[in-house]
Amino acid sequence: MVIIYNTVNSVNNINTVNCILLYDLVHISIRVGIMNKDIQKQRMKRLFIDEAKKLLISEGVQSVSTRKVGELTGYSYATIYNYFKNLDHLLWCLGIDFVQDIVKIYEKDFIKDHYTPEDIKQLFARYIDYYFLNPNVFKFFFFYQLEEPLDEMKGEFVRPSLEKVLINILENLALQRIIKEEKVQIISSLIMNSVHGMLLMYFSKKRRVTEQEIHRKSDEIIEFLLGGQ
Repeated sequence: MVIIYNTVNSVNNINTVNCILLYDLVHISIRVGIMNKDIQKQRMKRLFIDEAKKLLISEGVQSVSTRKVGELTGYSYATIYNYFKNLDHLLWCLGIDFVQDIVKIYEKDFIKDHYTPEDIKQLFARYIDYYFLNPNVFKFFFFYQLEEPLDEMKGEFVRPSLEKVLINILENLALQRIIKEEKVQIISSLIMNSVHGMLLMYFSKKRRVTEQEIHRKSDEIIEFLLGGQ
């Protein structure tokens, strides 16, 4: 009887282990399936975003439509709505991508321990040149009105911005006593507003100004604001 009891117990234990293993395998399969679906979804979104970006850069935001993006990717425009709530949702995703592109032009070279006033000139020279090379991106950012971003997208905008990098440089210059610490915020605002103001005039064509003039005036403004403290 003891032998039979132990045998039954062993069989029951094996069955229990097998059930647990089967349960784990099922859950692993489900998780893998979900991960694969998520990867596929991200790939599809990336495909639509990349084509829409090319379209915006070459033709402007007015040419970006779900129908045209669908044609370029070989999908029905209705498919795009499986991944984006509406056209503005897609455009917000483009905006996030463009911000990341801009950050890349200065992120590595302008994140360091020691700065000089020349660093600010170089920072804005690159920033200005990006828009000269991509005028439709500037018009998209500053002339096109978008709906408010979806709640789940708002967190994606918390990225190193040009102004954050500028303030970091100015604070470093304040530590070196090149400028006064209490002037950091106002100098940052004046530089940002001046550069964007000149670019707005340039791209709106309300005033004839050349690329060289904008670079020169940008340098002069930066020199004045830093040297006059």
